[in-house]
Amino acid sequence: MPTGAQPLPSRLSQEVGRILGEAVAERSATQADIAIAAGMSPAQLSRALSGKKVFTIDQLDSVCSVLDVDLIDVITRADIASRDRIRPVLAGELIQGRFNVPDTEDTDDDFETPDLETLDFAAKRGTRKADAAPWAE
Repeated sequence: MPTGAQPLPSRLSQEVGRILGEAVAERSATQADIAIAAGMSPAQLSRALSGKKVFTIDQLDSVCSVLDVDLIDVITRADIASRDRIRPVLAGELIQGRFNVPDTEDTDDDFETPDLETLDFAAKRGTRKADAAPWAE
């Protein structure tokens, strides 16, 4: 059994549990029957439906199949219901907001490419005795 901490259910996970809980209530089967058909223990399903446990993607797929509900519809409805949740910032948005990275269309204009003579001079620098640092002698 893993010894790591269990992830805390997010608002999205809680909404998924609530939506599937409503679908379970609409069926004549018990939570235990649905859990067994989905390959889960009744306790696992109960905790996930109550928002105390996070569904794995495979568990979510199995429960949706048993309940005959569309997985994408469940996730979409949960996403809409939890729009006010805190979302991670996309790396691109973070970088553009913090560092003012220009749009990709004009990035070539912002940087100068050194010519080959400059690169050749820089590569040879330090190879002659006159170029050596005074403290290196």
